[in-house]
Amino acid sequence: MENKPRLPIDTHKSGFVYEEFQNPDRDRAITGTFQQGFAWGAATAAYQIEGAWDEDGKGTSIWDTFSHHEGNIYGNHNGDIACDSYHKIYQDVELMKQLGLTHYRFSISWPRILPDGTNKAINQAGIDYYRELIDALLEANIKPMVTLYHWDLPQALQDIGGWENDMIVVYFNQYADVCFREFGDKVKLWITLNEPYVVAVAGYEEGRFAPGFAHQGTTVYRVGHNLLKSHGAAWHTYDAKYRKSQRGVVGISLNSRWVEAETGSAMDSKAADRFLQFKLGWFANPIFGNGDYPEIMKTKIANKSRAQGLTSSRLPSLSKEERLLLSGSADFLGINYYTSKKIRHQETKLFPPGYESDMDVLSWLDDAWPKSGADWLRHTPWGLRKLLQWMKEEYSNPVIYITENGVPEHSDTQAMLNDTWRSKYYLSHINETLKAWKLDGVNIAGYFAWSLLDNFEWADGYATRFGLHFVHFDDPDRRRQQKASAKVYAEIIRNNGFPVENSEMYWSFVLLTLIGQRVSATGSDAGPFLSVRWTTTRAIWRSSFCSKIAFCFLLGLVVLSYRELIRAEQRYEKFVYREFQDPERDSFLYGTFPSNFSWGVATAAYQIEGAWNEDGKGPSIWDTFTHTPGRTYNNQTGDVTCDSYHRYEDDIAIMKEMGMKHYRFSIAWSRVFPDGTRNRINMAGVDYYHKLIDGLLAAGIQPMVTLYHWDLPQALQDMGGWDNDIMAVHFDNYADFCFNEYGSKVKLWITFNEPYVFTKVGLETGVHAPGLKHQGTTVYRAAHNVLKAHAKAWHTYNDRYRSTQKGKCGITLNCSWGQAATDSEEDKAAADRYMQFGFGWFAHPIFVNGDYPEVIKDKVMKKSLAQGLTTSRLPEFTEEEKQLLKGTSDFLGANYYTAVYVSAKERQAMPPGFFKDQDFMTTDDENWPTSGAGWMRPVPWGFRKFLNWINENFNKPVIYITENGVAEHSEDEPMFEDTWRIQYLTSHVNEMLKAYTLDGIDIRGYTYWSLMDNLEWAEGYASRFGLYYVDFKNPKRPRLPKESASVYAKVIRNNGFPEPASGMLW
Repeated sequence: MENKPRLPIDTHKSGFVYEEFQNPDRDRAITGTFQQGFAWGAATAAYQIEGAWDEDGKGTSIWDTFSHHEGNIYGNHNGDIACDSYHKIYQDVELMKQLGLTHYRFSISWPRILPDGTNKAINQAGIDYYRELIDALLEANIKPMVTLYHWDLPQALQDIGGWENDMIVVYFNQYADVCFREFGDKVKLWITLNEPYVVAVAGYEEGRFAPGFAHQGTTVYRVGHNLLKSHGAAWHTYDAKYRKSQRGVVGISLNSRWVEAETGSAMDSKAADRFLQFKLGWFANPIFGNGDYPEIMKTKIANKSRAQGLTSSRLPSLSKEERLLLSGSADFLGINYYTSKKIRHQETKLFPPGYESDMDVLSWLDDAWPKSGADWLRHTPWGLRKLLQWMKEEYSNPVIYITENGVPEHSDTQAMLNDTWRSKYYLSHINETLKAWKLDGVNIAGYFAWSLLDNFEWADGYATRFGLHFVHFDDPDRRRQQKASAKVYAEIIRNNGFPVENSEMYWSFVLLTLIGQRVSATGSDAGPFLSVRWTTTRAIWRSSFCSKIAFCFLLGLVVLSYRELIRAEQRYEKFVYREFQDPERDSFLYGTFPSNFSWGVATAAYQIEGAWNEDGKGPSIWDTFTHTPGRTYNNQTGDVTCDSYHRYEDDIAIMKEMGMKHYRFSIAWSRVFPDGTRNRINMAGVDYYHKLIDGLLAAGIQPMVTLYHWDLPQALQDMGGWDNDIMAVHFDNYADFCFNEYGSKVKLWITFNEPYVFTKVGLETGVHAPGLKHQGTTVYRAAHNVLKAHAKAWHTYNDRYRSTQKGKCGITLNCSWGQAATDSEEDKAAADRYMQFGFGWFAHPIFVNGDYPEVIKDKVMKKSLAQGLTTSRLPEFTEEEKQLLKGTSDFLGANYYTAVYVSAKERQAMPPGFFKDQDFMTTDDENWPTSGAGWMRPVPWGFRKFLNWINENFNKPVIYITENGVAEHSEDEPMFEDTWRIQYLTSHVNEMLKAYTLDGIDIRGYTYWSLMDNLEWAEGYASRFGLYYVDFKNPKRPRLPKESASVYAKVIRNNGFPEPASGMLW
């Protein structure tokens, strides 16, 4: 296909579609038309619209199975009827005729024509349905573009392994052969697979889509491998058997976002290209390139696999024969584009292995980009052009069809018929397509809007609507109703683009230019914005429907802009984050804490001490775990780490300089009891902690000592660790020794740090030491023993030492704040359940009634019975144990880092699992600020909510914040200007001030995590939480202050945030 010569663009008549995007070189709309014969279409997929799921001999698909299982789909919707297009061929074709479509892209349901997926039995009723549809299209002068596979694999094939079974290549080729033979005389545009990336990742890696597997890091690549080979086999079948007589073409539809590098750095630019290679190049490079996977993909996965202790890459290799089969096996490239992301380089953790973590990138949506009805999609029209340019350069300018492009609303109301945002989306994205063709020379042959109809939007059910036509799903007749965007799209089709000579279309862009003008906060700029001449307005209103839509945009923006001007004058609050500016929630509060408020920092023995085998210390489970290849990032260990065993005086000096009131550190159990028992006491270890404590007191810093921060003596693990009931006795003996040895100088004791983490992550998921994956059972027994060990130690202190030492003993628990995703009662209950499983699991027995929360007991019991057990997997406390536990804490240590959204989701009972017991799902909001740790985003308002929830649920305990902090991800390059940490620290301390001052919560102290960069467990040294930078390549391990250290020192000096009028300017 040849492009027409480039046409001159009358730039003074072009404008901007979005107010958010007004880069003249990038965003200005152009006028002009596409080449003659350009394909204008709309798209659908069989499972999403056909219905008739078990009619006329159709076999079951994986989406039938998946959607019939409760909890997999929003509202438990399914595609049993959907749009009922199986019975409404002529209604749908009539809608297409009204739009003026030249093409219609639909998919064939594999099990509708081959019920068991093989060619042993052909369902003639299914064949006849598609023949009738194709004939009706051709009668209406609409050409069919047929997708062979749009995700609805026959269940019978899934039962033998689905896309993971190499035999699937044979079965798919047989199915394709049947379709080419039956329909090829009338179909000239074939697509083998739609979005194989989604099939592999969402279906086999994440489990969000059918068949619902979450086999991270391995199955996904085997599935992708077989999808590629299936495509290659089908293309060669068409090429060898049918092309000469049928004269059609066969391609593949791939999908990708565009990604914009966060900075101009080489690392971020490489990260952006790497993302595109993993997402698009994974399938495009073998077909449109050299027959093989992208080099960066092969290298990354091979390196990660080796670091994980594997002898070969998790990415299968393509043989020479397979590379020859794949290279050139497509006549066109279909691309599905919806949105873009920002991206930067970020080293990710090795374990567990995963497709996303193989890329070493962090991507997010820019909050400034226009929103849509789907959280994952924002309007970024310029991204489409950039993606098309990238494909042109990367794959030698192939023939390209845009096979999907569209935007949803999230609503089931008919009020959405006036979908101006969708009109805007189509106008802008089609205009960017025009630029790519006319200005950039991209070989674009057609454009297909997604979708012709509202339909079953996979896991989102019927709540997410992409259609040009509204479908009344509550009407048995599934009535279709045209939306405003359909009229806009029809007009673009009628004009074949945006012709200069068409004054009606021209006025649309003039108005969109006006819309793009932002009104500044000063009133002086408002006048010109509002002085649109009435003569112009009348001319516009008399013109086309498309122009009227644009005029409505303008009028709405006028109203909104004036409202913003008024609000701007009223704003006086200070906000720390631009993402969080709710005046009642996020405004900055000036004020100070009481004079006895304690400010501190925290560390943990294994993370900073080093000297792992010096002076008689016994091995811990973390020594064993990190010495096992593949367990930690780059196989890094805590053998030396910050070397605080030899450099504790340096640590005390920097704390004193900052003005710390307390220092939270932990004792390494195996440093004082090498085998975990009191049979052997290591005096060198005992003396080390005496020297540390004495040094702190001399500097005016109070020690806050944690007895257990995850480093169990290996000798005790060898006898079962926390799964063994005897652990409560051993821990009590160890605690008794510490109280006796150091209690005259230590007045704040913490028995355990985050038992939720070391039981769940160490014994359920295996990501932390000791690395066990005993799902659904050991985790509850271990937690049971930890609680009993805590209670015994507290009673030992209370009975033997309190009266003379006059100290206090508590426990440190952790949880993210769980915010209900919606106001529904189900999501609210799920959010509370999240908090009870995460925090109440340990807090409720200690601070309430000596027993687990009722919701945990109820949930685990029900799941256990459903699994065929006669008793609950959650152990029961005896009445004596309940009395032993209740009230066994003088304060509650709370660790808070981030928040999540929680929604109700019923989980399968089998196999048993701690997470499955809880029946919810969590997500974070891509609009929230990011951090250097993939698991956390700064959400300061969640901190205050978390503290209030603790106060209300656990009898208003005395609270110490024992950890709170944020990480950067940097292994080598120092990041001294850590403004993100300053933001985090000030915002979270300010939320704590609100909780204390406004909510009356009894908070006695704040402890920042961490004093210095250290070994961040399985993430090694790449994840840095410290106020001080540690150079781990320097044998002297120098500590260098980051900017956040001076800011925290200032907070401490001011005891909070004094009012500006006080003269102590914050």
